[in-house]
Amino acid sequence: MFSPRALLRYFGILTALAIAFIAISPVSPTLEPAEAQSNTGICGRTPQVQIAILAELTGETCDTVTIADLNGITGTLELSEKNIRSFKSGDTAGLTGITTISIVRNFVSELPDDFWDDLTGLTQINMFHNKFTSLPSDFFHTSAGVMFAAAPNITYIDAQGSSIETIGANTFDGFTSLATMFLSRNDIKTIEPGAFDGLSSLARLSLHYNELETLPAGLFDKMNATKTACDYTSQTPTNVNITFLRLDMQNNKI
Repeated sequence: MFSPRALLRYFGILTALAIAFIAISPVSPTLEPAEAQSNTGICGRTPQVQIAILAELTGETCDTVTIADLNGITGTLELSEKNIRSFKSGDTAGLTGITTISIVRNFVSELPDDFWDDLTGLTQINMFHNKFTSLPSDFFHTSAGVMFAAAPNITYIDAQGSSIETIGANTFDGFTSLATMFLSRNDIKTIEPGAFDGLSSLARLSLHYNELETLPAGLFDKMNATKTACDYTSQTPTNVNITFLRLDMQNNKI
C-alpha cells in the first residue's frame, strides 16, 4: 500500500510527463479563411451545376474542387436544357472567369440573390425559354443590393420566350456596352419608364411577338446609336423617339 507521500510523488511524475508530451506534440495549423475556402468543394450545389463545373476540370470530384479551380474556369458555363427548375445560393460562387452563362430551355422562374455576385467576367447572357415572369429593377443586382460588377461589359442578352410580362425601371442601368438584346416572344405588357436608360451602345432590340399596347414617352431617348431600321406592322408610335440601330416590334398591339 502506497503512503500519501508516495502517491503525491507518483501523480507529480505523471503530470510532468503529460506537460512534456503536449509541448512536443505537433499542433494542427488553424486554416486561414482563404485556405479554408480552397477546400470547400461543390457537393452542395445544384447537381446540374456540379456536372457542368466538373466537365471543365480534369480528375476532380465534387469534394476536391478548390476556389483556385473555380477561378480558373473560363469560357461558357453550359447549363442549357438540363431540366433545371431552380438554382441554389452559392451555385455560381468562384466562377469569376466565366464569359458566357447559358441557362437556355430550362424552367427557372427566379434567381438566388447571390447568383451574379462572382460572375464578374461575363460578357454574354443566354437565358431564353425559361419561366421568368418579370425582369424587375433588381434582377441583375448582387446580394449586396447593387448592380453586378460585369454589367458594363455585357454585350449580348437573349431572354426570348421566357414568359416575361414586365420590365422594371432601370433594370439595365449600367449596361453601357450592351449591343444586342432579344426580348421577343414573351408576354410583355409593361415596360416601365427608364427601363432602357443607360443603354448607350444598344444596336438591336427585339421586342416582337409581345403584348405591348403602348410605350412610355422617352423610353429610348437616352440611347446614342443612330437609327437605321424600325420594323413595325403598324405605324410608329408618335410618343417614341427611336434613336438606335434596329428595333423589331412586329406582332404587338401598338
